Amino acid sequence: MNNATLSDDNWNRILAFLREEETIYIGTVQSCRQFAEAVLWMLRSGAQ
Repeated sequence: MNNATLSDDNWNRILAFLREEETIYIGTVQSCRQFAEAVLWMLRSGAQ
């Protein structure tokens, strides 16, 4: 695993949390994971 992606274990924990929330729309699992990784990349890199 590198610093640019979530590990499968971490992603499964995040996905389980998101699925518990009724007000959160997940869409497809793949697109949701890509979005989460993009947000984390923005936080790490300082992108605006």
